[in-house]
Parts: sequence; structure tokens; C-alpha cells
Amino acid sequence: MGTATKESDNAPLFSSKKSLTVYPNPVSDKLNINLTGYDGVSSISLVDVNGRQVAANRTAQVNSTMDISRLAKGIYLVKVVTAGGEVLNAKVVKQ
Repeated sequence: MGTATKESDNAPLFSSKKSLTVYPNPVSDKLNINLTGYDGVSSISLVDVNGRQVAANRTAQVNSTMDISRLAKGIYLVKVVTAGGEVLNAKVVKQ
């Protein structure tokens, strides 16, 4: 038999968890990029499978959008360098 557990009533309302979320995936035109828990200006670049940078953006916002409608179908790497120098990566498929 399993054990039932209850979350603490003192759980924090806000989490300090940091994450990079890209959606939708696969994407056809507008790629949404969410940087939860990061402050300052971040550099966002899109790199193709050959290692070429095909798009770039700088933002100080948590949520940003990148128009990739002109890019060829395929697999791309979203590379984010945060203001603190942290490098985050996510794979996206362009339809």
C-alpha cells in the first residue's frame, strides 16, 4: 500500500525556479520564448544544424517572440545567454 501525503500549508506562493521554455514546438511562424526567473538583458540566438546563426535578438523581457516564418523547415537550437552569463539551450522543430 502507498502512503498519502499532503503538501505543506506553508508552501511558498512564488518559486525561484529558473527555466527556459520555448513553444509551440513544432513551430511554423512565431516562436515564443519564456525565461522564468532571469533578470536583465538576455541574448537569444537561433542556430541551424550546421551551426550557423540564422536569427538573433536581445531582450530584457521574460516573454519574447521570434518570427521564424522565413526560415526553412528543419531542426534549430535556441541558445540563450542570460545577463548573468548562463547559457541555456532548447531544440525546436520548424514546420
